Amino acid sequence: NPSSEVATADDSYDVVVVGSGIGGLCAAAMSTLYGYKTAVFESHYVPGGCAHGFVAKSKNVEGTFRFDTGPSFFSGLNP
Repeated sequence: NPSSEVATADDSYDVVVVGSGIGGLCAAAMSTLYGYKTAVFESHYVPGGCAHGFVAKSKNVEGTFRFDTGPSFFSGLNP
């Protein structure tokens, strides 16, 4: 669920990471570990890049279905 709170940004950072996929999150974690003031910016409402999924319901079937979006990118099924 997206948060209804808005985070405030500081005026300056040592490192700015654009994208919160696995690479961006690792880069941000490592730069923070080494003492750099780090910010991560993401256009999607959840972090994770290709490593996230979604839930869908069907009118004729009880329950919900969870889909991972990442495997289609890695296996070449995307257009």
